[in-house]
Amino acid sequence: MSLGSGTTRPALEDPEIYLLARDLELVGRGLADALVHGRHRGLLRGHGVEFHSHRSYEPGDDLRRLNWQLYARQRKLFTKESRRELQRPVHLLLDVTGSMAVAHGGWSKYAYAARVAAGLAQLACRQGDNPGLYLLGNGIESALPPRSGSMHLQAVWAELAASSPGTGADLPGAFVTARDLLKRRGFVIVISDFLDKEDLLLNEMAVMRQQGHEVLALQVLDPMEVSMPKTGDFDFIDPESGESVRVSAENHWRQYEANAAAWRGKLANRCAAQGIIWSSTTTAEPLLEMMAAWLETR
Repeated sequence: MSLGSGTTRPALEDPEIYLLARDLELVGRGLADALVHGRHRGLLRGHGVEFHSHRSYEPGDDLRRLNWQLYARQRKLFTKESRRELQRPVHLLLDVTGSMAVAHGGWSKYAYAARVAAGLAQLACRQGDNPGLYLLGNGIESALPPRSGSMHLQAVWAELAASSPGTGADLPGAFVTARDLLKRRGFVIVISDFLDKEDLLLNEMAVMRQQGHEVLALQVLDPMEVSMPKTGDFDFIDPESGESVRVSAENHWRQYEANAAAWRGKLANRCAAQGIIWSSTTTAEPLLEMMAAWLETR
């Protein structure tokens, strides 16, 4: 594990370990191990279950799996057996535009999002699925199509560790390109702050949903993008355009927080209407608890 010099190695139970650790392999394995235990088991399952065959009913079988239509014809009870589609793609779409570099909360939005992606990639592999990674900025900055195997997983972690937010910002265009690359139905997991052209992004996610993908969206924000101090003057800077404006907190904090809450609520409602699993968090939230709560909403 790689930590800052002089840093004491914390226990794996410490929620801060997932942000303190710079080794994304450690982070990915640790998060996945925690998520697959107990009530967090099978968090990415459900979408890929298909009918396989029938067998005669046995006492103790789940009555919900009885084929009543077959019973009506043959007057015999049969239980439906299913099997999970093997090696479904889990497409991880990660925002690497300039706004993801914001780090007022101690951790940049990209650092937080990259750790989420590292854990999801490992979780997908643990469940027999194939993770793929697409870094979206000024178009597709990097693409690792879904594959199986430990070498591919290592490549995903390495790409996440080596990448950082850039200056380009054409997320809608990147989404269109990515959508055309996602040929096989599976999971599409979008991790972004959704600060730029969010209406276009939601439209693209809705199209992916219509194409048969199960779409999950995680909004990662800096704490200052949700609330602000009650006193003092602050310069608000657009990280992608560089434009700034100074405001007085005393005169604006209530409206600022109300606007932020309304905006997040609008995004959540639009996603719900399209069948997209949505969650919004900040970099101040413990990583493991946030991921478990988000994925369990499925």
